[in-house]
Amino acid sequence: MDAQQLIRNVSKILADLDFFFTVGRTASGDVVWSLDLQPSEYSAVDIRININNAYLNIVSTIRAKDPITEPQLRTLMQINSRLALARVALAPPDVVPSDMLAVWADVALDKIFPDSVKNAIGAVVAGTIEARKVVPAAPVTELQD
Repeated sequence: MDAQQLIRNVSKILADLDFFFTVGRTASGDVVWSLDLQPSEYSAVDIRININNAYLNIVSTIRAKDPITEPQLRTLMQINSRLALARVALAPPDVVPSDMLAVWADVALDKIFPDSVKNAIGAVVAGTIEARKVVPAAPVTELQD
């Protein structure tokens, strides 16, 4: 499958799953899909989806309100044992500020089907909700520099 066909396929899957999304490009020209989900009583979960090597990366980031402590880190790592598809970790400091957590799931490009994408997005949302219980997110106003 060529790159344009892959982009159309991912967009079609997201539309067929009734996700509201936007499609843009990074500074380097890579395609990125943005979803803003509102799971029930929880605050919004922002998700970014991009294609990286042989995977569709589904990522949500959380900027911590306060510095992350060692006990919080241990609890976050325990969340990983309960998540089937997603992972929680400190975001790479060369990519984002050091007070950021990343919750992500990868779908192999040859396994991009509606169910696999839906399940991966669901796992990222669930992981984000669980991580926010351990590490409260900074209010949006504090994120604006």
